[in-house]
Amino acid sequence: MTVDIKSDKEDVRYYRGNHTYDEKDVWATKEEAQIVANAKKEQLDKDQATRAEYIKKDVQKSFSWNAHYHMRHAKKDRESADYHDKMAVICKAKIK
Repeated sequence: MTVDIKSDKEDVRYYRGNHTYDEKDVWATKEEAQIVANAKKEQLDKDQATRAEYIKKDVQKSFSWNAHYHMRHAKKDRESADYHDKMAVICKAKIK
């Protein structure tokens, strides 16, 4: 590992192989690093869940179209689940 410190001592970079790390990305202990990594993961998961590409079935369509699409499929899936619940009850009743 090599360390490059500029004369103004404000820009400290650590180099290891092909990777470069800023001082803000290096921690003294594994526990500190894990805490920061967990916080970054939570933020990334939140950002990912609200991205249009993630929540829209078709990113070219409006949010209104996508809302209707998801509601239509949710209704269809609920109806399908109800049907299968009824069929399961009938099948269980036929078990000898």
